Amino acid sequence: MKNNNLVIKIINSVYEQTNKNISFGIGLEDTRKRLTYLYQDKASLELSELTENRVELLIILPREQLANATIV
Repeated sequence: MKNNNLVIKIINSVYEQTNKNISFGIGLEDTRKRLTYLYQDKASLELSELTENRVELLIILPREQLANATIV
């Protein structure tokens, strides 16, 4: 919990792709849409490259709305 928000931080290793131009991001975009639907502009999802082989996914959810959220 930070500033009355639930903060989820995931750091993961990535492997070199044979073709670096391939990028789908469909799952991330769908997740962003779902967060906007549930929490309007009070939630966020950020993906950052930490190093060449590591990325960080940061999801921030508003605590006051978590109990009222309906998963669809």
